[in-house]
Amino acid sequence: MASSINPLDNELRVDRGDDVTLRVPIYDSAGAPLDCTGASFRFTVKASLDDAIGAAVFQLTNPSVNGIDMTDAASGIVVVTMPAAYLEGMAGDYVYDLEMTLAGKKTTVISAARLFVQKDVTTPGVAGSPALVIEEFASISIAVAEYFKDQATGKFWKKVFENGQENTYGPSDTVPF
Repeated sequence: MASSINPLDNELRVDRGDDVTLRVPIYDSAGAPLDCTGASFRFTVKASLDDAIGAAVFQLTNPSVNGIDMTDAASGIVVVTMPAAYLEGMAGDYVYDLEMTLAGKKTTVISAARLFVQKDVTTPGVAGSPALVIEEFASISIAVAEYFKDQATGKFWKKVFENGQENTYGPSDTVPF
């Protein structure tokens, strides 16, 4: 699933652990793009509407190093970037909003909308080693090493990946060595 936002209720759906970028247009009361130059923004995500701000899952602010890019603010566009690291440990339903302060006046641009973080297959961490596989006559695989039997001599050779390189060792009379 790619990230998507429902234009009717601002429900945001994202995949856990993805980098998510939202381009948010800001309009004035007449429907024209609002020049947001000089504004400050807060994009807040909580597990529940009733959670205190100190219990927020995360909060993004401008400048862009803090998650909200104001490059196109004069055209009424702010860009909210949620880094993958913020979404890695999340799954399920959350709530979010986007608040703007311009000329000392606070305005909620997106009010208490649903953020749904979809679980995915690839999660943080390192995948486990493959199970022991033994192939009769051809080769024996143990974890990340493969053992091959030279049919002519009956000796074994070991192939292993170490530090990003394939290395071969042998011959040996026994497996493993």
